[in-house]
Amino acid sequence: MLATTIHILWFNVDQADLPSSPMEWIWLSLGIAGTLIFGARFFVQWLHSEQHKESRIPISFWWMSIIATVMTAGYFSHKRQWVALLGNGPQLIPYTRNLILIYRKEREQREPIIVAVPPLTPPDETIAAPAGVSANEAVEATTPSP
Repeated sequence: MLATTIHILWFNVDQADLPSSPMEWIWLSLGIAGTLIFGARFFVQWLHSEQHKESRIPISFWWMSIIATVMTAGYFSHKRQWVALLGNGPQLIPYTRNLILIYRKEREQREPIIVAVPPLTPPDETIAAPAGVSANEAVEATTPSP
């Protein structure tokens, strides 16, 4: 009964190809989970794009890519499937670089922009009122009335 169910659910996998120990089942589960996460990231991206009414890639897409790649790389290494590992592993470089660029941009946008504004008059200079006008009259003439 169990073998028949597994046979149907596992797309006609032969009994001899099924894991023979609990540890092998764990490795298989790791590989399947990584593959499912890898595929699910496209649905996450699609839903995010629909929400924003334009094509966008959320940060979770890149994190899911890294997690799935590490999980499947572990499985491929354990099974000694070097072709799959070589096709899968180098993808970590652009995934990681995209996260670095995203977080760098966020950090730069959060940092306050400091602009040095020179003083209107140098501190050692004094401003004198025009001849014949007192300092109080000059201030009152240049100050807007309420």
